[in-house]
Amino acid sequence: GGRGGRVFAGFDFWKAVYEKHAKRSTWHGVAVGALWTEFCTHVKGSRQALASEEGRLSRQQYLELPDRTTALAVRDRPAAYSAFETYEKARRDAGASDLCDFVRHLHRRVVAGAVRGGRGSRPTHVFIDEVQDFTPAELELVLAYAGGARVTAAGDTAQTITRGTTSFKFAAVSAAFHLAGRRAPLETLTTNWRTHGGVQTLCSHVVRAMCRRFPGAVDKLPEERAHFSGPPPTCLPYDLEAAADALFVAEGSVIDLKGIYLTELGAHQCVFVRRAASKAALPAEFTAGICLTVEEGKGLEFADVVAANFFTDSEAKPAEWEAVLRGWGRRTTPGDDGGDDAEGEEEADAEDDTRAGGGRRNPLASPEREAVMLEELKMLYVLCTRAKRRLIFVEADPQARAAFFDAARHITSKGLPPGGARFAEASTTEEWRARGVSLLSTHRNYDAAATCFRNAGDVAGWLSATAEGLRARALAAGPSDS
Repeated sequence: GGRGGRVFAGFDFWKAVYEKHAKRSTWHGVAVGALWTEFCTHVKGSRQALASEEGRLSRQQYLELPDRTTALAVRDRPAAYSAFETYEKARRDAGASDLCDFVRHLHRRVVAGAVRGGRGSRPTHVFIDEVQDFTPAELELVLAYAGGARVTAAGDTAQTITRGTTSFKFAAVSAAFHLAGRRAPLETLTTNWRTHGGVQTLCSHVVRAMCRRFPGAVDKLPEERAHFSGPPPTCLPYDLEAAADALFVAEGSVIDLKGIYLTELGAHQCVFVRRAASKAALPAEFTAGICLTVEEGKGLEFADVVAANFFTDSEAKPAEWEAVLRGWGRRTTPGDDGGDDAEGEEEADAEDDTRAGGGRRNPLASPEREAVMLEELKMLYVLCTRAKRRLIFVEADPQARAAFFDAARHITSKGLPPGGARFAEASTTEEWRARGVSLLSTHRNYDAAATCFRNAGDVAGWLSATAEGLRARALAAGPSDS
């Protein structure tokens, strides 16, 4: 892109363009996230677009894609392409480049032999983690770089929360391997070694809800089982201050922060929020530790996870959650390892739908609201799978929490987790520093890394993470017009 190519056009850039133009456009009413997925996965991020001279599909090529190729309704494709043209003009005018531009540039260099492995050699084995977050063009780039090396790809279609990849399927990965002249046998892993049965049972219910309400949106695979048993997740109908009092008042686990004594959230514990803006409303007991959005926490794991007002801040409405979770958790018992009667649950859900059909309005009547609900379910699933030991939901709003707390009542507990007020656990300086290094170098989560270095007393690390965060935000914002 122009201006040195330093301006990055990501989802936030597109969202600003969308909000500026949508009301007087042909694509008004089509969800902003659904359009972004079309851009990144098909119009500009597909294998066909990568191979084209222009780096994108023409309008005609896009309109002629097979009906089931995209998640967007065929009738909305002309409007989607018009939205893409508006986005591209805004991107060029801003002198910005997006991820698809970068992938195309790098792919051409790889094909031309200008990019090699370390010390001038190609790798012998390439492992792709979180493959569900790759666009088709990104996957093509990795396969091109791998050359004759062995390639292994691993992922989970229920975790496609990265903007632009929500239509991922393993069949598409197999097709990409086949076109690259590779065999791609699919092996399903069914044992969860991260968490225990109490948390895994809840995760399984979330996946079932996706499969029932949105068939075809997620690869239907054999259900995961936990390797060992454990306590069920906890639902606390508290406000955040009350939750902090209940969970973090633990004798012997306090830190002195500028003369104010706070109960300590350790390096192996995390508070998750649905929106970044929600961090500002968290009590000091929570913000003294690691606080992340679900997107920021993807790929990470923690011993204990607190979900703070996830449903209150959800993009989905309470009635939409109720419609999707109705009949959940029946014929199960707390602490179950996931071996509940899934078929019986589906029958119960179908009975509820039948009773509701006599006049209850379907809150998910539009494709746009369905897209929002599917994304929220995936966010919930990713959140649940971050926890290795304890998972606690804290919700202050009775209306927002009602659907989940009621639906999950058979597979969660309403009391404090085992240990009660001794939930808080102090971490050593080395643990805080190690977590900070991981967040900074591997996950590029600057604010959380700075918190870890601060708690470790590592001034140099704190300064480095803070500076890197300021630099990243400045680059994302682009040059000033003044």
